[in-house]
Amino acid sequence: MRYLTEGGTIDDALKRTSHAAVHWEMIRRRASELSPVALTVGRALVIPGPDVDEDALITTLGVGADVLTQALAALNAAAFVTSLRFEHDVVLEAFDADTPVSVRRWLSRAAAASLESRGADPARVAQLWMSGGESARAAPLLRQAARDADALLNQDEAGRLRRLADSIKRD
Repeated sequence: MRYLTEGGTIDDALKRTSHAAVHWEMIRRRASELSPVALTVGRALVIPGPDVDEDALITTLGVGADVLTQALAALNAAAFVTSLRFEHDVVLEAFDADTPVSVRRWLSRAAAASLESRGADPARVAQLWMSGGESARAAPLLRQAARDADALLNQDEAGRLRRLADSIKRD
């Protein structure tokens, strides 16, 4: 839709959409050739966001450094990932779209626990707990994030975080 509002034609948009579908199918086909561990590592890279590192992945997935290194090498060889980052947004989107809900929730909970133990941003950890279906664990982190926002004089964000924490408490 954005493409159309920026001056593109419907025909151009349809061509781009069909190209995207071809790319997604190619990504899915190549992803199906990955080992189960490499596929899980690829899916895990979608969940925590840009602050992920190898230690966080090892903790999140409960794998050894050697297993992670092999999985990352396979993702790199498939041209999906370089330096823990997806090569292109369409690859990230394909991995994201093809991650089953149960796997996404498990990965979100594991990433939340890992990042929380490392003192990561409370708002980010809370979001992961909520994505993992553990809203009760998110509420105190949201309140902490609100206090942090208050300290930075970001009243709008602090209010938003407090309202979110309060809504969890009521649920």
